[in-house]
Amino acid sequence: MSAGPGHAIAVQRGVLIAVWSGEMRVDAVREAAAEARRLTERSPGEVGFLNLVARGTPPPGEDVRAELQRMRREGPGALRCAAIVAEIGGFGGSAVRAVVAGLVMVTRPGFPMKAHGSVAEAAAWIADQAGPGGVTASAITAAVDAMRARVGAPGSEAHGGGGTS
Repeated sequence: MSAGPGHAIAVQRGVLIAVWSGEMRVDAVREAAAEARRLTERSPGEVGFLNLVARGTPPPGEDVRAELQRMRREGPGALRCAAIVAEIGGFGGSAVRAVVAGLVMVTRPGFPMKAHGSVAEAAAWIADQAGPGGVTASAITAAVDAMRARVGAPGSEAHGGGGTS
């Protein structure tokens, strides 16, 4: 696992997991993108990607948004699937999920990509995409819990604050 101020990046049984908590930084976004490319070059079409924006994480600054746009243009490689979890309640969370759905429709990434309201929901979806013998939802949520603890990210209320569903 790699961790720095406001982020942690790890791989759990074929799933690249990035946890963002606090201010997002350009170097951390580049690190996540490089790891995604490295994994997909080694195992094209076999890697899942879960991006978690933890509760309380502020919107990214202009420099980070530019880097995310560059990453989107270059692509993360041949992923099996990608899930984005925005632990933002109410209208804000709905807006984030709507933006992701719109991006998927416009950019057609070539792999299933979906926004989720909780880690448990995203983990179950990724496990379904992996199929029998692949990663389990409980393994993904356990990895996320460990990463949250490493960077001091709050637990999700929808996830039960840190249990492994």
